[in-house]
Amino acid sequence: MNTDALKDLLYRLADDQLILGHRNSEWNGLGPILEEDIAFSSMAQDKLGHSLQLYTLLHQLGEAEPDTVAFTRNAPSFTARSW
Repeated sequence: MNTDALKDLLYRLADDQLILGHRNSEWNGLGPILEEDIAFSSMAQDKLGHSLQLYTLLHQLGEAEPDTVAFTRNAPSFTARSW
């Protein structure tokens, strides 16, 4: 099994979900309708939860703790393509 390719895929998916979750949370309080604000908050939580699960899988493959991987890397080391 090629764990390097698996780790690369997991990093890409996790980074995308993390960035999208943060971007969605920026809309909180800006929507003209309360339901839109609630929906964006809910989507942000879902995406952050997905990223946590993916970073946890990476940790099980020998990478650092999920919080360390998500919040201590500099911008060029992220592989997200959604931003």
